[in-house]
Amino acid sequence: MYYNIIPLMGKAPAYLPAAQTYFDRVVTNGGSLTSTEKTYINTFIGALGSDFTEFDRLWIFGLSNSIAARTSMANPTSTIITAVNGMPFTANQGFQLSTGSQYLNTNFNPNTQGVKYTLSNASYGIYSRTNSQGLFTDMGSYDGTSAILLQSRRESGLFNAAINDDSSLSIANPNSLGLFVGSRVSLTRRSIKNGTVLATDSYATFGIPSLNIYIGGYNSSGSAIITSARQFSACFFGSGAINQSNFYTALQALGTSIGWAV
Repeated sequence: MYYNIIPLMGKAPAYLPAAQTYFDRVVTNGGSLTSTEKTYINTFIGALGSDFTEFDRLWIFGLSNSIAARTSMANPTSTIITAVNGMPFTANQGFQLSTGSQYLNTNFNPNTQGVKYTLSNASYGIYSRTNSQGLFTDMGSYDGTSAILLQSRRESGLFNAAINDDSSLSIANPNSLGLFVGSRVSLTRRSIKNGTVLATDSYATFGIPSLNIYIGGYNSSGSAIITSARQFSACFFGSGAINQSNFYTALQALGTSIGWAV
């Protein structure tokens, strides 16, 4: 008996379904990823485990292609990020504004589009590659009553995070390098840096601003306010159940593989 043996040489590698869905959407959006990046991203999503389902949006800006960087890994069919006024992109590092009029419009309104991100169970964060101190806002929105607002290091040297409320949870911070996260579960707010909780308090919710989130400043009725000149390599929105220590470990491993980790 003879068998027809088909050689496996050159066969495309099998990726996790969530990774393949993202890869396919990048191509649909007009972008590309290298085979090496695909391997790194597949490993990253695998390392997140069940936490991957807790994200509404998860962008990795530190990729070789700007369209891939602006396509969310979580819910990849969602609207791609808009780079307003040509916010500069550096391959394998991320986005960094060069004028005050540049910012990223995520096209994500957590009030109307949030599924995992809710009023009393939410987290969001951004990865900064720039160590600077000043009157900067890294990301957020504010409707005049309630805010989603992250400032990794203001001129006072404080890391500030507001999450569906009117006041920031603040903690002294020596530098603005790494992953900065604001998290809320019920009344408990947490400010988290590189997977470690730095500050916790109890504070009531006020509401989720019905505005798109901006990166490189915050959205105040369609205007980018208090813009930031830092370079950003990743950003996310999700539930308060995400294990931030594990997420940071996986993200840092991805950034180390590509070359943007700090």
